[in-house]
Amino acid sequence: MSLSFEELHNLKLLADFHDIGKTGIPGAILSKNGPLSSEEWKLMRRHSVIGYNIATSSPDLMPVAEVILHHNERWDGSGYPHGLSKTEILRLSRIIAVAEAFDVIITGRSYKGPRTSEEALEELARCAGRQFDPEIVRVFLKIADF
Repeated sequence: MSLSFEELHNLKLLADFHDIGKTGIPGAILSKNGPLSSEEWKLMRRHSVIGYNIATSSPDLMPVAEVILHHNERWDGSGYPHGLSKTEILRLSRIIAVAEAFDVIITGRSYKGPRTSEEALEELARCAGRQFDPEIVRVFLKIADF
């Protein structure tokens, strides 16, 4: 994807810290075994802003603060916190969204068990152009070697 050294460094930071804002979300919501209520979703959606606030107060994370803020935006504009779409979303935010989704699918969550790598790749392909940048998904599928 022709990322610069700085972008690669920032992508590594994002891999480690994109969900740092979840530290501000009650544990009962993070580990809930069923669907979240609308009020719980409202709280959960705050994690991007909380993460942004944490990152802007840390010199080491400052370069990725805005990327953390927008990593839950969706290609079609249905994401949060600002409803950005397509290339309004920073490229690193779009990349980490695909990587995070793959990881979530194969590792599972408290409310949903893990799926295979093949199932995860199929899900990414299905959501390309809606949830994810189709070009980033195309590259991810091309380099996936499972």
